[in-house]
Amino acid sequence: MWNVFGYSKFTSESYEEVRNYITYGDGISELGYIFERRNLIFHGEDELQEFIELIMLAKNNTRIWENNGHTPSELHEINCKRDRNVVQFPKIQRQVVGRNDPCPCGSGKKYKKCCSRFDEEKTAQLSSEERRLFYETWFGLMSFVNERKHVIRVKIKPEYPNAVTDMMIHKVREVLWECPDLINEYINETQLSQEKIEILRLWRKNHKKGMFFILEYQPEYAIAIALSEQGKDLLYGIKGISDSVASTLQRNLPVQIETVLLPFKGKIIYDSFISIIPIEYTDSIRVAFRAVYDDAIKHGIITRLE
Repeated sequence: MWNVFGYSKFTSESYEEVRNYITYGDGISELGYIFERRNLIFHGEDELQEFIELIMLAKNNTRIWENNGHTPSELHEINCKRDRNVVQFPKIQRQVVGRNDPCPCGSGKKYKKCCSRFDEEKTAQLSSEERRLFYETWFGLMSFVNERKHVIRVKIKPEYPNAVTDMMIHKVREVLWECPDLINEYINETQLSQEKIEILRLWRKNHKKGMFFILEYQPEYAIAIALSEQGKDLLYGIKGISDSVASTLQRNLPVQIETVLLPFKGKIIYDSFISIIPIEYTDSIRVAFRAVYDDAIKHGIITRLE
């Protein structure tokens, strides 16, 4: 790095971030974020390619606590010898969809005449101010849970954007929803703004964890259906966080997901993690879903959990 960018405060700080990435990072995009934030620019594609190859070589040969001290290369060989399927952290792979391509939601329409409008209008997701407030509140809570339960050996800062990987945050998130009373402990032991306290209290009291079926996309939200505790079909209008749910999922409807719904500023969002259940439905099943939807819509769409 010193040969390419010279010695400076920014180069030194970038070096420390890249070194942490080699140990804890999970995706090339994180490197791009580091260099963009530090305003460090490569002078050619060959220079960039050489740098990435060196990073990957270091990353594949770094001993990691979460791998019981093995390097990723060693762990891969061990799993191959055991002939087991390695369960990896699930990530939604976004498709590159052209405006004239069939819409990923399965409507049969062109993308430009279907779900693209949700991305363009940005009404089915949080505003930039709301998004920042959500993530700062969320990462603050994740930081507290991690310090209390010692889930990962990385400090999570209550800031947005955050340098800790999704995979690590997901581990802390799982511990939180096993013991949601940690939210009350966080409120009682941390100096927070009244706005964040109110948000967190609602998360503790009104979060909804479980399976949902996304049945339809509308300009303001994605419509999901789930059974209430009384066995009644209820419809929920779910807003995305950084992107609409339609843009995030990009799957044929209906699609079954597992997530945690949260109240947020008079809206329903999710806790930044969605697991997709990869099931394809026949036309007859889709017709059955439509009948259930038509019956449930008579009672309206729930758009807030307060």
